[in-house]
Amino acid sequence: SPDDDKIAFTSFDRRDLNYLLVFDMQKNKMYQLTLDSGYILDFLWDSKNTLCFTQLKSGEQKMFKIDADGGARNLID
Repeated sequence: SPDDDKIAFTSFDRRDLNYLLVFDMQKNKMYQLTLDSGYILDFLWDSKNTLCFTQLKSGEQKMFKIDADGGARNLID
């Protein structure tokens, strides 16, 4: 993250689905930001506590914004 207090990464499960996660080093807490079966193609920090990511789902690529501590993701047009 811009303040070097969080780490964003992707992880795969047993079904080869990947998820976007953030580890907050100050709170020693992990946040799983995506829960569905879309494939995370890339991500970047948009601000101190916001991530943008591209997800491939059902053959469509879409870009979203989400807070690093979870919550609703917002589609970027």
